[in-house]
Amino acid sequence: MGWYILSWLTATKPAHRIVAAPVVDDDGASVGVVSASDVLRHEAGMPDPQSQDGNDERAWGKARARTAGALMSSSVFTARADWTIPRAARELRRRHVKQLPVVGDDGLLTGIVTRSDLLDAFIRSDVEIRGEVEQDVLGRILGLDEGTVAVEVRDGVVTLRGHVPEPRLVPVVVGLCQGVDGVVAVDAHLAAAPAG
Repeated sequence: MGWYILSWLTATKPAHRIVAAPVVDDDGASVGVVSASDVLRHEAGMPDPQSQDGNDERAWGKARARTAGALMSSSVFTARADWTIPRAARELRRRHVKQLPVVGDDGLLTGIVTRSDLLDAFIRSDVEIRGEVEQDVLGRILGLDEGTVAVEVRDGVVTLRGHVPEPRLVPVVVGLCQGVDGVVAVDAHLAAAPAG
């Protein structure tokens, strides 16, 4: 089965953006990862020149591998399916890896998360950001009437203009908007609504 994984990785088109394939045992538990760079080194028949053990038998064995088990990195760190996106991103950064296999409560593989997956989660269109600010932050959370605060979003920068019921709500509105995924900055031009 390992040979098929190697063949599949080498035959996969770049447009599919597959950077790694998790390797599982017969029970479905994650035992390692084969990365695109592993496959490239395998195809070249050379060990990783950056590796600390680039000249030892293990590195040369990986370069001559015929199965995924022989090629994979066996030190596999996994993410839990219920982790938040920021937690998964922190773990990728802390461990200096580009992908993490994702496991469920039973410890079995359910998927893989990559740096680009996490980046995509934070790159949202201005229209999506504006919708969430208007509907969730201003409407559902703060209960402001529609049109009380005008929202403009350009390149992730949210500009707010209008009135809020009390001055102490201004920093609350700004803080909630800053917490919306994809928001780069918040420019608030808000004042307390005139008494009347």
